[in-house]
Amino acid sequence: MLNGRQVAIGPVLPEDLSRLFAWGDDPQIARLNQPWLPKNLDREHDFWLNAGGDPRRIFMAVRRTGRAEIAGYVQITAIESIHRSANLGILIGRPEDRGRGLGREAMELTIAFCRDHLNLTRLSLAVHADNAAAIGLYERLGFATEGCLRAAQFIAGRWGWWRRAPRAPCRMWRWHDVRPPPQSTTHGLPTCAGGGPCGILPIRKMGLKLAQSPRYGGDPKARPDECRIPSRGRRRTS
Repeated sequence: MLNGRQVAIGPVLPEDLSRLFAWGDDPQIARLNQPWLPKNLDREHDFWLNAGGDPRRIFMAVRRTGRAEIAGYVQITAIESIHRSANLGILIGRPEDRGRGLGREAMELTIAFCRDHLNLTRLSLAVHADNAAAIGLYERLGFATEGCLRAAQFIAGRWGWWRRAPRAPCRMWRWHDVRPPPQSTTHGLPTCAGGGPCGILPIRKMGLKLAQSPRYGGDPKARPDECRIPSRGRRRTS
């Protein structure tokens, strides 16, 4: 178990499954990641306890210091030992535990674990671009926006239609309800009640390069060379 000031992260235990199952079965929580679907307890057991022994993913429970019950979880997935990279995910499931800095400390512990124990140098995550609190946290931890995905998910009867948002670091959207269908379009986009094109805040892709981050002991000057296609010269023709 890795301990911080407010939280500790460690293995998911069988007694945590009931709370994990309840969070996964809550549509309001599920929509942060994916469409809600009915859960199967046996499959959830195998998923959270990694019954298949998949080496490319690690799930850890987040617990408040001095407490046994689970407060949330962190996920490290798509672990690539050759590329030294992985994807991160986090959830603080109990509403009373949100906004207290637990998520930030859990992420700091997770990033340190990825660096010191998994020898990873690049971490990525995806977040809905209307989740300002999460984006602010990730940016404070050193993540940078690398791109946005348009209309990437269909959740609770809504699709994403894109538009460029002013002063945005990437393309930004808001949700558009597909029921009833739009009656007219503006530049190929559905027209909302106000007369302008509808859009959504999409999924934002963010990355953290540990080797270049002073926050995590890296060297900001250690930047890789630009990608270049090597010249092979011209072939001689007879």
